[in-house]
Amino acid sequence: MNPMLIYFIFIITFPLIIYIAVKNQKMSSLIKHRDLFYLIYLFIAIIVLYFLLAEKKFFVLIPFLTFILWIIIYEKYFFEIEKIEIQTSQTINSLLEKIKLLEQNYDENRYEYEVVYQEFVKYTKLFSLVEEINKNFDLDKVGSKFYSTLVDYFGVDKINYMGLILTKKKDIVDIISFSSQDTNFIKIIKDIWVEKQNFSGIEGVLSEKIHSNLYTYILVIKHQLSEEFLPQLKFFINETKIGFVRSILFKEVEELSRIEGLTSLYLRRYFINRLNNEILLATRYNNLLSLIMIDIDFFKKVNDVYGHIVGDFVLKELADILVNQVKEQGLCARWGGEEFLVFVPYQSPKHVVNLAETIRTAVENHIFQYQDKTIRITISCGISFYPQEGKDLTTLIEEADKKLYKAKQSGRNKVVV
Repeated sequence: MNPMLIYFIFIITFPLIIYIAVKNQKMSSLIKHRDLFYLIYLFIAIIVLYFLLAEKKFFVLIPFLTFILWIIIYEKYFFEIEKIEIQTSQTINSLLEKIKLLEQNYDENRYEYEVVYQEFVKYTKLFSLVEEINKNFDLDKVGSKFYSTLVDYFGVDKINYMGLILTKKKDIVDIISFSSQDTNFIKIIKDIWVEKQNFSGIEGVLSEKIHSNLYTYILVIKHQLSEEFLPQLKFFINETKIGFVRSILFKEVEELSRIEGLTSLYLRRYFINRLNNEILLATRYNNLLSLIMIDIDFFKKVNDVYGHIVGDFVLKELADILVNQVKEQGLCARWGGEEFLVFVPYQSPKHVVNLAETIRTAVENHIFQYQDKTIRITISCGISFYPQEGKDLTTLIEEADKKLYKAKQSGRNKVVV
């Protein structure tokens, strides 16, 4: 075999193997352990060429120097590659840190954005609500708009009931519901008020005193909101409270125009209009109704003996007795002077007579105590029945008045039918 051929093969093969290893991923282990490869290849090449080149052994130095040169060239290449890889790795790590920081900032900014957006939505809803409330004096419309705004903001499943409770001392005078009726909840509310006279500490119920004048108005909201959302609900209530108060005052002014100041009973003028409407309904639906005309016996003597201040006190106390006895069975009005009129719908004549007797007995047994003065009074009653004794208001009032006169003439302190 020609020694010179082997000589050149060794010289050419070395860089070729390194180049193929660089380009081929499968030979990456050769690059990784190239120091060992250099040593083995150099050793084999020198030994083989040393024995083949018997006469010109100094030629062995030429491939040796060539190998050294290739090693320098490739090592410089590998050094540059490793340098680039290190720089690239550092750049990538730096970029990853920046990405991580940006992600963190994004999360923070996103949270801030959501908070700001929620505030924006809240104030937009509030502005719309206040604008709508300012357009209305009607309490029902104001309450309904407030409820719909809460449902729209928190969700229909979160606001279960909303109503305005009208109270007077220990009594619930009325409940104005702005949402759909919840009979069981309303019963619970009534029982709690009778027991505690407040709604504090009830889970899932937020109550807020809105106004107090003729009655105390308490806004009650049954909800399923977590603690974090309760401040927002209270925010809506506080910011719109003045709108509720204005509507309540308008309602009270309207009611005061129908109510007599001393006794808090309906005025005669309003009562006549109301009774005419009731008679129209009774005619249309074939309902029963009755009128109880009441007069205080010897009331002039009370004024003459004790004075008009005491007389006014007796009138007010008597009005309270009437309201407490009649309750939801009918309506009471001050007819004039010491005369009162009670309207009782839907009840049979027997029931109405029993109610009149109950009122008469309650007044007779009641002690009217004004400072150190003790007064006792009695009343006389006359009853008329629709449709048996009249089908219009004038006739019914005249019939009741005639029977009242008869009661007066026959000894007083009695009910005449």
